[in-house]
Amino acid sequence: MTEQPLTVSERRLAAAAHLCALLSVLPLLGLFPTVGIYNRQKKASPWIAQQAMQAALFQVVTFNVILVLLAIVVPVALVGWGTRYDGGDLVLAVALTALPFFATHYVTQGVLVMRAARAIRTGEDYRYRWIGKLAGPAEAERRL
Repeated sequence: MTEQPLTVSERRLAAAAHLCALLSVLPLLGLFPTVGIYNRQKKASPWIAQQAMQAALFQVVTFNVILVLLAIVVPVALVGWGTRYDGGDLVLAVALTALPFFATHYVTQGVLVMRAARAIRTGEDYRYRWIGKLAGPAEAERRL
């Protein structure tokens, strides 16, 4: 059986799965709609499901990276600012020290998911460099 090329709506839904990461201003908020897309499409369109799985894995991995980074930055900031501030001022100083790391993470993640969404919308089969391999084999790839 010859597979049909992907429709515009299929590419749009796959791109939306990637763009859900932009909701992650609150950590992992974008994961819920991405997993929803995966669950609805895993039988109907394996290609969309594979793209949604890849997008979900990307969000989880990048979230864990920022957690590890903040687990290093926050204690260092506590030690560094602890001699100068105390109480609420210390909390504010540590939060302001960690904020650029979180903002950089969010912007970088946003750039990467927009690149993925743009590639998918233009008809390419996008795979994140390391995450694409975790999302499983490209068995669901179809002619675009």
